[in-house]
Parts: sequence; structure tokens; C-alpha cells
Amino acid sequence: MACVRCPLRLKRHEASALEIAEWLEGHPMVKAVNHPGLPSFEGHQLHRSQSSGDSGLFSFALKQRSEAARRLRQQPGVLQPATVGAATKACSPLAFQLLRQ
Repeated sequence: MACVRCPLRLKRHEASALEIAEWLEGHPMVKAVNHPGLPSFEGHQLHRSQSSGDSGLFSFALKQRSEAARRLRQQPGVLQPATVGAATKACSPLAFQLLRQ
């Protein structure tokens, strides 16, 4: 029963994403990190006033294109487009039915 663990998994997902975002924010090759849980994020205060948690999704921009950045993008499993997994679909089948219409 995957749905029972979804809240716990999402909290861990949020915490892990924030930890990675904080690490990236201090990296010399990173220009900006867009994560609503970071105080440096433009919409941080608005996010805090309207939400009880953070997101596990975020983006970041590099200062310059480099060979290291190209290699990072090419490593399998490091950077992946966001997808919706089977466990998430099982938790809210009605929402996915509505999205397909």
C-alpha cells in the first residue's frame, strides 16, 4: 500500500531537495538556485506565507557553459526531466484521469 507511505516519502523528498539546493547555492560554478525553501529565492516570503512545506523540485543555472557542465548533463541518472512515477499515480488515480482528458 504505497499511499500510506506517500506523506513520509514526500517529506524526505522535500528535505533532500532543500539540502541539495543549499549545497548548489554555495558551489562556485552555480549562478542561481530556484528553490522556494531558500531564503535567497525571490518568492521565498510569499511561499512561506502560503505553504506549509517546500517542494522537491527546483532548478539551477550555471555561471558559464563548461566542459564540466556538459559532462554532468551527459551522466545517466544525474539530471533527469521530472516524471510522475507509478506509486504517485496509484495514490491519486482520479487526478491523473482528469489530466488525461
